[in-house]
Amino acid sequence: MPRGSRSLPSTTHSEQTNSDADSPADSEPPSRIAPTYGDAGRYGPYATRRIGVVHGIETVTGEVRTVTRSVEAAERGVFHVRVSVIGGGVVSEPVESLAETVGRELAQRGHTVVCGGLGGVMEAACRGAKDAGGTTFGILPGEDRADANEFIDHAIVTGLGHARNALVVLNGDAVVAIDGAGGTLSEIGFGRVFDRPIAGLRTQQVGSLDRFKSCETAVEAVEFVEAEASGATSE
Repeated sequence: MPRGSRSLPSTTHSEQTNSDADSPADSEPPSRIAPTYGDAGRYGPYATRRIGVVHGIETVTGEVRTVTRSVEAAERGVFHVRVSVIGGGVVSEPVESLAETVGRELAQRGHTVVCGGLGGVMEAACRGAKDAGGTTFGILPGEDRADANEFIDHAIVTGLGHARNALVVLNGDAVVAIDGAGGTLSEIGFGRVFDRPIAGLRTQQVGSLDRFKSCETAVEAVEFVEAEASGATSE
């Protein structure tokens, strides 16, 4: 193979068998899909692989949990996406609960949570995602991975301070903004710069910003960004 080239994952024998034969009612569910990788990668080979997991097993803090994916999403042809969840680092209990619900809802639908990696909305969203067996990325403002909250799977240090806000948004296919102040407002702005769909929950008032929708519930927010981002990745 030429230097610098990459090989795509090969299809296993079991995957070939399942794809060639009719799907019996008692067939095993397909394996978990691979994630997309940021803006440059979301149109790559993994981006068009539909959510195929109905039931799976995840190990979370030493426990084995059964993860239920959304069958309805798979039937609609919804694709796995990364969603940047942004918001305040110090928030009230109701906002924290809302962020946790968003993270859990995203993970239950097979999506990945990207955030700034610290506390408040970021930590709550990751806690919800991990409770549902999801995957989380934290893009940190500092230089120490130990700064990440305990629910981060992949901590990415930047040393950029608030300038890392652009990277939080850039590494997602969509944005959910929850509460927040100036830093969150800047991330909403970057969402528009990078043409990301944005769902807002109790967050900044941005008027008629293109691709921004003010939502009332976590489910409404997740369904909006899921539909918008999945439409982009399927093109």
